[in-house]
Amino acid sequence: MVKPTEKQASILSFISRYAQSTGYPPTIREIADEFGLASTKSVKTQLDALKKKGLLRRKGRGARAIEVIGIRRGNAKTVPVVGRIPAGLPSLAIEDVEREVLLDRSMVPTEGCFLLRVRGESMVEESILDGDYALVKPQPVAENGDTVVAMLDGEATLKRFYKEGDRIILKPANKNMKPIVIERGEVAEFKIVGKVVAVLRFFEGPNPAKVSRGD
Repeated sequence: MVKPTEKQASILSFISRYAQSTGYPPTIREIADEFGLASTKSVKTQLDALKKKGLLRRKGRGARAIEVIGIRRGNAKTVPVVGRIPAGLPSLAIEDVEREVLLDRSMVPTEGCFLLRVRGESMVEESILDGDYALVKPQPVAENGDTVVAMLDGEATLKRFYKEGDRIILKPANKNMKPIVIERGEVAEFKIVGKVVAVLRFFEGPNPAKVSRGD
């Protein structure tokens, strides 16, 4: 199975959590609204790509006829859930792991990925809400515009990353909050823990995902 792009993984996650909450999948218009898109054309393009990758299918011709194909036996990946960033990353100690969940391997880009519970409202304008779970790909570097988890003087923060000359800017997606500007040598500790590649929302807590008996 071909892996989805980061945007496609986010769309899959939204469709799944919407269906779990309401009992039926979202319309294309509702998907577009979730991601702040004025046109549904780009959503249709992404859905077509997901169908070709075997991650999505249509059941009939109705507006709510899309369905995420469940995790098949042998295609599930166990991902640890952590409630905080331990000082010893990238190695997660057993006591740091709150629980584990199953995700389709296509959603997990590399070994070592973990789910981190989001705390606070600094990214609400990108639909990353307090209580959501960020799927983090461990990596020590980032490109401008990446959403990252970083350690700043021993505290974890989730922000958009930008570098301008010798300055690092961690920008929130909340008009009521100011960006964090880090000048060279200004803080005792700064490091990028990883890049956020998807966001999941569990309406009944992050219980282990069901594994279907598909071929």
